[in-house]
Amino acid sequence: MNKIILFELNEVPWRILNDYIEKHPDSALATVNASAKRFETISEDKELSPWVTWPSVHRGVPDRDHTISNFGQHLNEIDAAYPPLWEIISKHANSVGVFGSLHTHPLPDDLTHCAFHIPDIFAAGQECFPSSVEPYQQWNLRMSRNSARNVSTKLPFQETLKFLGSLPNLGIRPQTAVEIGRHILDERKTRWKVTRRRTQQVLIAFDVFMKQLQNSRPAFTTFFTNHVASTMHRYWAARFPGDYDEFGYSDEWQTTHRHEIEWTLSKFDEMLKRLVEFTSKNTEFQIWIVSSMGQAATQAKNAALTQLYIDDFDKFMSFFNISSEQYIRKPAMAPRIIVKFNSNSTASRFQSLSKNIRFSNVRNDSLAPGENTHLQIKNLGHNVFMIRVPVIQNHNDNTIAVNDSEMEMQKLGIRDVNITDLSGQTAYHIPQGSVMIYSPKQQCRTTPIETISALEIAPMVLNNYNIPAPSYMAKTTVGTVFP
Repeated sequence: MNKIILFELNEVPWRILNDYIEKHPDSALATVNASAKRFETISEDKELSPWVTWPSVHRGVPDRDHTISNFGQHLNEIDAAYPPLWEIISKHANSVGVFGSLHTHPLPDDLTHCAFHIPDIFAAGQECFPSSVEPYQQWNLRMSRNSARNVSTKLPFQETLKFLGSLPNLGIRPQTAVEIGRHILDERKTRWKVTRRRTQQVLIAFDVFMKQLQNSRPAFTTFFTNHVASTMHRYWAARFPGDYDEFGYSDEWQTTHRHEIEWTLSKFDEMLKRLVEFTSKNTEFQIWIVSSMGQAATQAKNAALTQLYIDDFDKFMSFFNISSEQYIRKPAMAPRIIVKFNSNSTASRFQSLSKNIRFSNVRNDSLAPGENTHLQIKNLGHNVFMIRVPVIQNHNDNTIAVNDSEMEMQKLGIRDVNITDLSGQTAYHIPQGSVMIYSPKQQCRTTPIETISALEIAPMVLNNYNIPAPSYMAKTTVGTVFP
């Protein structure tokens, strides 16, 4: 049996990987690519969002079966019917470690075979196993909440103090601390580089992960990162301007951001190099780099000066005569808001009244794919709702239509927020993703990229542990990738 490190490189397609490999033939990624088994995966999910496609990868069933469509859902029944890979593997007496994979809060009830479990950045609490990692997670969650569409330059004082006090036990390397210090100085000289803080946060996370991996060496482990995907959404047009019929960004914007995707991939490459070095000394490990889906160009005439957000949620809810005691707000990716109402009647009143809200004087080309001008509401069950303002850039009016009457956005707690990097969404999700499987023991010549369903990843992983795939899982003809 081989041990697997499942590196979840969210949404990065082969085009981006090949572009980096061509530019950096001596990189760790190029080395791995030259001897890895490679696949292009096709997501079978109806909704292409990471909080949907990753559960499909982890459980081996599409979204129509697992029904996970956002954060904040009750997963007890879903987990019982379609448990994620780490639960299945641990029940066969194998040690598992989870770091940042989506939908991993709260901690498992049974920690018997759990080497470590650090939930995702949308966790509702800081609980981790081992508990020594909690100062990092508390800081990580606070930093992520502070930086939504724009990156905040503020540091949470109390969380940062606790985090700094725990550095010796967490595994933060001196070179990581030096790099972050240099970056902070650099962004003071070049203000736009503050957007790179998201990636600096991932470097810290990877140090913590590597300490846990080296200490416990579990049979199966995961590590999730979104840092490349977030950059592709914003700066695809800067890297691939020829993908668009119309181009609405300035030469200065393109020059500033054209290397950002490459830069974030270089940080992934540094992580991969460390994993390759680790596996060369611990040859029972394989590295599986998986994306769940990909991205491709959308439009480049949507330079964003501003974007709408529900800035004052208590004021927004008061419009429906709902007080703060009647709901609990849950973590979500901005501009989405996840809320759980305390009663069926409150949930029904909100659902009924919210249908009457739409945004006035909106250009159709300012909307995100699949959106309209109405407030986006989705019932997630158990009185949990996802609320989202349409992704509208450069809103040219500060009014909202309610029951065909106009009212100021501010009265609903909605604000037009300035976008610091002026980027709209220039790339979006596509079904095609990537998989690279690297074994230090059995390197092979570069082979053609095979096409498989993303649902085949789960049974492929289980094959490695000689665990029969549950009957509900997709079938795969790939078998054990490396014996």
